[in-house]
Amino acid sequence: MILGLWIHPWDLLGYGVEKTYDYVESLGINSLSMAVRYIEERQAYPGPAIIYRCRSHRTYMSLRGSIYWHPDPSYYSGLPEKYRPHATTGEDIVKIFRETAENYKVKPVYWLPVLRWDKLAGGYPELAVKDIYGGLAGYKAQFLCPSNPMVRYLVLGIVEELCTRYEAVEIELDYIRYPEPVTISASPLHMLAQMPCHCENCRRKMREKGIDLEQLDNHLKDLIELLIDSEDKAGITCNKENIECWETVASMSYYLLGIKAPSVFKWLRARSEIIAELVAEISDKTRSYGVELSADLTPPSYSWIVGQDYELLSPSLDSVKIMVYTEPFKRSPDKIPLDLALAKKLGGGTELIAGISLWPPSNPQTIKRDIDLARPHVNGFYGYCFGWAPRRNLQTYVSHVIKR
Repeated sequence: MILGLWIHPWDLLGYGVEKTYDYVESLGINSLSMAVRYIEERQAYPGPAIIYRCRSHRTYMSLRGSIYWHPDPSYYSGLPEKYRPHATTGEDIVKIFRETAENYKVKPVYWLPVLRWDKLAGGYPELAVKDIYGGLAGYKAQFLCPSNPMVRYLVLGIVEELCTRYEAVEIELDYIRYPEPVTISASPLHMLAQMPCHCENCRRKMREKGIDLEQLDNHLKDLIELLIDSEDKAGITCNKENIECWETVASMSYYLLGIKAPSVFKWLRARSEIIAELVAEISDKTRSYGVELSADLTPPSYSWIVGQDYELLSPSLDSVKIMVYTEPFKRSPDKIPLDLALAKKLGGGTELIAGISLWPPSNPQTIKRDIDLARPHVNGFYGYCFGWAPRRNLQTYVSHVIKR
């Protein structure tokens, strides 16, 4: 059974590289995923914002555009200089991570956030995803567009370099999706106003798929205006705290979309196809080098919102890690069996791994509960993460997985 942990580069160095490998191997961990680049994020939010494994930094802010290997420009020669990755650390942490693994039985995995790239998307909006009004989509400017040829060239260059220069064993794709709408408590029409992508590259891709995105944009705008006009006059906005009102607006939205604008569903499907096409290109590359490919996916009950389709993605992947985090995000554990059963059914036999939240307010009791709910449906577990988890939580996670 796969029993893994995610780890951030600053925790690997801060705790000590060999000390980290010694510790996780002594616990029984057999797979360790280290971020080879990372998103802009305050560690460890949400939660107490305290890192448990390292005295030198109990708090940490990962910087925009962090790259933890030393890129070779030859892999990116077709890109303008401004789009190319550049090392942001003195030490080549990916090299250290990989070479140290040779002395241990722990599998080293390169954890690669793909399309969420704050510095590039914010600095070069021509690479970023757009909403139907032409604004940058998502929270702040964070996501690159998977239809953009420059973005694809960059991603494939990184994958090839990791496979060859850094002798990858497995590459794990994270943020291989569109951004979620800023709020998920709004009606489907509000959400669709924010859902990308409507840039020129996507318009071209959609035309190839027989979808007139400009016509679709206008249709969606008309529907959204109908809803906003009502809210504007009444001064009332329906949200999930007002269940009956929200259900009414949601039902109306699905009717208007399903009956009056079926092209919206074709567009949602096409978005998933674009993500799947990029993953297939990556898979062709990794398989040519004998490297395993996995992906961190959102639960299938709402993965369609971000363009992830398990049926389309599974043929390109050796395994799927599905995040079933509960306590930190106040999500119901009762969803775990349903989401994993659905993922298993749609995944066509692809190895399924449950991602378990280990950081507070998660505690030994909630960790055991989540593992037990997930166990019948998965081939293994991954815990998030090494630096954020109290020692007792780490020990509980490993012992409870092994115990049963």
